[in-house]
Amino acid sequence: MKIVDAVWERRNLGVSTQEVTIEHQDVIEDIMDTIKCLTAQYQVIKIPTGMIQAMWSLEDNGFRYVETVINVTYDLSQISLPEHFKRINNVIEYCPMGSDDMEQMYDEIRNGMFNTDRVAIDPTFSIDQASDRYTGWLHDEESRGTPFYKYVYKNKTVGFFALKKITEKTFYPFLAGIYNEYRRTPIGAVYLYKPLLEAKRLGGKTVSTYVSLNNFGAIRVHVDYGFVFKESYCVFVKHGESKC
Repeated sequence: MKIVDAVWERRNLGVSTQEVTIEHQDVIEDIMDTIKCLTAQYQVIKIPTGMIQAMWSLEDNGFRYVETVINVTYDLSQISLPEHFKRINNVIEYCPMGSDDMEQMYDEIRNGMFNTDRVAIDPTFSIDQASDRYTGWLHDEESRGTPFYKYVYKNKTVGFFALKKITEKTFYPFLAGIYNEYRRTPIGAVYLYKPLLEAKRLGGKTVSTYVSLNNFGAIRVHVDYGFVFKESYCVFVKHGESKC
């Protein structure tokens, strides 16, 4: 079991936050003892899919299910593009972002670019808070030197992706998206392919990332590309006044 005091979320969301990741070997008694000691205003529990007794116990203690997240991986030695995506891929380029591009990205996010994550759909929060959470996260990554890239179509920036190296041969494209103006166009079909190309160019052997079942479009595209679905976690949350 891993317990994290997510201090950055106070800046992002305005509330104290604790996140707990349950592991398969954890027993129900230890899980319940842990959650009873949580004191944060916003409590997040991630539990492997299938641990039904623990899930029901979380519900009995005031936690609510909000999403399922799935770890997916891709073997870059097998990289390929589905045939029906090749035409649009040929007219989409990508390159590193400059300062103006970064400001455009933050503006797009603040305009509600992401609206399916657990914060955005939580009625206790707002879409503005969800957007602040993304911009705070990306500002932190920018300060760490994480590279950001833009998608370019007909000389216009239409989206972005961020790519992080997590081991010597594994890359994590932790956030990517197409800007709202271009969301309902074929451009979205290739937003996964460019990070794969860049990870391979940088010497990566594997890409590992996460998708939420709340975002069915993303699930469908990952399936089309042949990502391997690994472990999944159900996410439960609880809101309350801080006891600190």
